[in-house]
Amino acid sequence: MSGSQMARNIQAEIKAMPLNSVCVDCDTKNPQWASVSYGTLFCLECSGVHRSLGVHISFVRSITMDSWSSKQIEMMRLGGNKQMREWFGKHGISTDAAIQQKYHSPAAELYRMRLQAKYEGKPLPTEMPKASNVHKSNNILNSNANMNETPIEREMRLREEARERMRQKFGSGGLKGNSVSSRPMPKASCIIR
Repeated sequence: MSGSQMARNIQAEIKAMPLNSVCVDCDTKNPQWASVSYGTLFCLECSGVHRSLGVHISFVRSITMDSWSSKQIEMMRLGGNKQMREWFGKHGISTDAAIQQKYHSPAAELYRMRLQAKYEGKPLPTEMPKASNVHKSNNILNSNANMNETPIEREMRLREEARERMRQKFGSGGLKGNSVSSRPMPKASCIIR
């Protein structure tokens, strides 16, 4: 994906869209972060929660610091905070609901699919995905996930889970003395000094 920083005139255009002057999730003014997946803007604090959802749910970019492709910019033009809030309201999802609850919903998945189809010029999907499919991809990877944990708590939990997987695979000594390459270790006589 090649791109460059979003031009100031495009930033202004996107910020001028209805309700894009406030965070889509908490109403903080002047949001500087975006979900390309939904074409929405949000604040720094909410961006951390969106990042924790995973890129398959919400692909997060800074509107001022990150590189943007023309596709990503077009996704922002097709979306918008007002449109997202109206969609949630139409599907009975409160704007006060937790971010994880809102974006792990079948309604959010359908919105994401419709935005992608709109960009691709394809017919808009109308059938609501099954709720179990929305959570399955997240739960398969992380059955211990707590929807209310902070990003720091999540990081600590993930680190401990990784340590436990390493202990199970390599024993309590970890990788000490084990080759981690897919190629066999060269003989000492083959090493060039």
